Amino acid sequence: MTFSTQMLGVVPVDVEGQPLRPGIIWLDGRAGKQAQQVMRKILGPKVFAMIVGAEATGKDVLPKLLWLKENEEQLFARTSKFLDVNGYLIHRSTGNMEADWSAASVTGLFDLKKKRWSDFLIRFFGLPREKFPELRRSTDEAGRLTQESAGAFGLLEGTPVICGAATAPAAAVGSGAVD
Repeated sequence: MTFSTQMLGVVPVDVEGQPLRPGIIWLDGRAGKQAQQVMRKILGPKVFAMIVGAEATGKDVLPKLLWLKENEEQLFARTSKFLDVNGYLIHRSTGNMEADWSAASVTGLFDLKKKRWSDFLIRFFGLPREKFPELRRSTDEAGRLTQESAGAFGLLEGTPVICGAATAPAAAVGSGAVD
């Protein structure tokens, strides 16, 4: 079993994996001010775009995390992990808090060459590293269906759950647009 979900969402969860607020979906542009701050910190929009491929907007994950830190301080402090939609579904299915590379790649905090969180960028933007889930390839097993999840899905407990991918990368693979 696997999921393909929307990108750029933020679901802050507590240590039990319970959402602390409604998720912030990809289309939510509330973090425009933080996006501008991010680009100024990286020498402006043109330099930022040269590094990550596009200018930051209020819809991007990094500005949303900074918005939460500035505007919902108590919630930010209580957050155990920042998951995306796929990570949340993986947690609900397996009990594990993980993210796949495709989702992480659009956060502005992922080292594309080393395929891991960029500890430098996370520190540079003043975010706590421990609030980021473990990363896996889209084809890796994220865990196995728990008894509760298996019952809800009508599947067998222990069914493998594969990490999956975000919508755009999954569509690229499905269309044959990758080597």
